[in-house]
This record gives sequence, structure tokens and C-alpha cells, in this order.
Amino acid sequence: MNQLLRLPAFSLTCVVLFVGLGRLGSAAPGDSPPAGAKSATKEITLDDARKWAIALQHAVSVQDVDAFNKAVDWDAFVATATALPGNSAQLKEFRAHFERDLKAATASPRSGFGRAIIGAIDGPGEYRPLHTHREAGRVRVLFRLISTNGALNYHDWVLGRSKDGNVAAADCYVFLIGEMYSQNLRRSFLPLAHKQGGASLDSLSGEEKDLVAHINEVSQMGLYVRQRDWRQAMSVYAQLPPTVQQSTPALTMRLLATQGIGNAEYLATIDAFRKQHPKDAMIDLISIDAHIIRKDYAKALEAIDRVDKSVGGDPYLNVLRGSVLEQEKKLDAARAVIEKSVAQEPTLLRGYYALIDLSLERHNYADTVKWLKQAEAKGVKFGDMRNAATFGDFVKSPEYKSWAKSHGR
Repeated sequence: MNQLLRLPAFSLTCVVLFVGLGRLGSAAPGDSPPAGAKSATKEITLDDARKWAIALQHAVSVQDVDAFNKAVDWDAFVATATALPGNSAQLKEFRAHFERDLKAATASPRSGFGRAIIGAIDGPGEYRPLHTHREAGRVRVLFRLISTNGALNYHDWVLGRSKDGNVAAADCYVFLIGEMYSQNLRRSFLPLAHKQGGASLDSLSGEEKDLVAHINEVSQMGLYVRQRDWRQAMSVYAQLPPTVQQSTPALTMRLLATQGIGNAEYLATIDAFRKQHPKDAMIDLISIDAHIIRKDYAKALEAIDRVDKSVGGDPYLNVLRGSVLEQEKKLDAARAVIEKSVAQEPTLLRGYYALIDLSLERHNYADTVKWLKQAEAKGVKFGDMRNAATFGDFVKSPEYKSWAKSHGR
């Protein structure tokens, strides 16, 4: 219930992927069609999208990376990531080698995008589609990711058709990195295209040029983040020029590093992120955490409301609202809003767990039994509660004795 919205391990994977590949990134964030879209000859319907979403969710649930990769057009991702003016023989040869390696990395069964999602939700986590929608003429499917440790993320998959005509994802907006995944990958390509492919970077923005110039330092910071050497990562960050420090990838790595150092540093990073990128979709997600730490519960609820609006509605956000209200000791209000979450999404197990936690805090053991039974009806099996501190008073109650007897205990 009281899990704060820290960045999940999957965010670390996304950020470190581009700096790691830089050792062997920016495209527009999805309003223009990803590479490969022009080859589509048949319109993608919402029914097509729903079938695709079911297949992707199943692939993740059974930990089938191969099936996951079949649902994704990695050629389109890579083509978008490596798009750059210039047709010299040197650049063509470099791009071909880079595209091959990049596709191998993103589709890797051990460390690729699909494996990162599967690893992030191992155990009590979940990955499920919320909405099928259209944006800028493209069909999209929004997935909710709740990691094993309770951290929240959203993936907005942009659909297209692969070369064989099948519906496949051509890009993905990752809320907790604040950009398209192809854009994140592109940051690996730009410096190497310049240094090894002879590409001219004159068309890039000043920020991108600075990122290219300091890619070695950024890569080193990413390595320290991956090794969880937070202090060393921040030492490298302090030496970067302001334009690079203020970039999304550098600030995201700073978030991960300061999260491991302490609340004061973490909150300062969130403030810096909001100042530099006030309209990024990710800022409201990470700001919820900051407001809870500061006990500014009204602002935490406002941030949740903005996230709710940006994703087009999500019942799980009522569980988060309930958590905030619980910390305010507004227990009746918390119960009401969390009950709303399971009414909206009856399979939302975290809603039932939150209601069980809340009933224990309220010492309302009739409620505890009610929500235990409803969770069991969804397939949850509860073990022996007698040695669990959370259930200490409940197991002394007549309600527990009746529930235990009905279970032959």
C-alpha cells in the first residue's frame, strides 16, 4: 500500500541500453509515422489492435521472448533510430553494421526490451493493455506495467504492418523515460555515425551536438548507474556541461542515482527535471513520489489526476489515490476510492490487497474476510497468517477463526 513510485528496473534498462551501445540518441516523438509505415497496404482496425494486444500480453505472461519479438517490428524501430541525411558509402556501411547490432540487442532473449519487461514484472507484477486508441492517424495500444516492487509505468505502442503484412509494433512511447523507445535508441547512433560513419551532424540541435561531444562521459555515467555506484555516477554528472546535464537521458540517470543516495538528493533531481522539462509525461509520475515524501498529499492527488487524464483513465490510479488518503489518515475516503478501483477492474488484485491492508489498519475484520474471499475468488491463495506481523491482531479475532475453519485450518 505504501510503496512509493520509484523508477522501476525497466527504466534503468532503457537508459543504460543507449549508453551501453554507445560503447560498442533525436527523432520526433511519434507524431510522424515510424519507418515502415508507408509499406502498409491494409488499414489497421481497432479489432486488429485488440488481438495484437492479447498476443503481446500472453507472450509476457508466459515469459516467451520469441513470441514478444514476433509482435514487434524491430526493423521499423531500428530504421527510425538510425534515420539521418547522407548516402555516402561509408555511412551506408556503418549504418548497416549498426542496425544489425542494434536489432540484435533490442531483440535479445537475455537482455532486450521484451526480457526487460518480463524481468520487471516477475512475481507479483503485471503487464496488461488498458486502451486501444488513435493518435495522429496511428492506432496505438496503451499498456500498464506494474513492476514487482510496485512501481508504475505505461507503454503506448504505435502499431504498423511489418514487411510480411502482419500487425506489429513500430515504436513505443515509454512514460518513465519521457520519449519514444526509438528516440532512446537513436542516442546510441548519433555519436557513432559521426565518428565512424563520417555523418554530418549539422542538422542536429545544440543539445544533441553537445550530447555527441560528451558521449564518453555520458556512457561512463550509465555504466556507474548499471553498477549501482551512485556516487561515482553523480561525480561524472557534475562534470557535464549544463546542456547535457539538462537533457532527458542525463536527468533520468541522475534520478536513478539520487534515488539510491537519499531523499534530499532525489527530491532536488525531481525539482530540476520539472524545471527543465515541465511538459514531459513522466514528470507527473515521478512527482507523485516527491509529493508523498514531502507529505504534500493534495499535490500528490493532483499529479495522479494529471496522469489519469494523460493515459485516458486507469483504475489502478484509484489504488494510488487510496494510498495517499490512507497516509493522510482519511481511512473511510481511502476505502471508498479503492473500492472504486476493483469495481472498475474486477481482476485488479492490487486493489484487493490494498483493501485488505486498509481493513487491517481500520481493525474492521469483517471487511478483511470480505476482501480475502473476493481475492480468493480471483485465484489468490493465502498462506498461514499466524506468523505474519501484519495480520497479528486479525488472527486473534473471531472473524479469523471462522475464516480459518472454513479453510480447514
